[in-house]
Amino acid sequence: MTYIVGLTGGIASGKTTASQHFATLSVPIIDTDILARECVAKGQPALDLIAERFGAEILWSGELNRIKLRKIITQSAEDKLWLEAVLHPLIHDKVKHAITQCTEPYCIVVVPLLYENWHKYQSICDAVINIEADPAIQVQRICARDKDTPSQAQSFVAQQASNSQRREIATKTIINNGNQQTFLKAIEKAHQEINDLMKKK
Repeated sequence: MTYIVGLTGGIASGKTTASQHFATLSVPIIDTDILARECVAKGQPALDLIAERFGAEILWSGELNRIKLRKIITQSAEDKLWLEAVLHPLIHDKVKHAITQCTEPYCIVVVPLLYENWHKYQSICDAVINIEADPAIQVQRICARDKDTPSQAQSFVAQQASNSQRREIATKTIINNGNQQTFLKAIEKAHQEINDLMKKK
């Protein structure tokens, strides 16, 4: 039975860097962001539903305009809840299927909004690693990465669970406030701890 480790963290906390480093350590990665993209790919029923609700302008050459959609759901709680109701069950089914294909001792399931959807994933996750950065650093990274204004970046951070809330479900929290080498070493340490746990079992 594969040991399932949920990986979560706020926007621009370093989840992608963490999952990529776990992958270099030969850990299978199931990324719900990637699964979400599959759900809204060209020709998928979910994309048709999104276009019906938000109009043809939500598409760019037949593909989903993610930037426009993100702005819509940032400004409308109702639209955000509608989108989640459409996508989350599809993503959850894909996660469960991917886990059945895993043959390694443990795998990482990346769920950015794990705290917000804990009721759906609690029965799946054996442990949770929380990647955490100070909110001010998150804002700096969002502005640099996405060219958003500080106020836009702050709104993205504020809409998610707080660091303290994510710690409530975390088995382990790894801080990522800027020192890349320290961050990667912390991930390697977590990997070793999980392997040691597997050996004891």
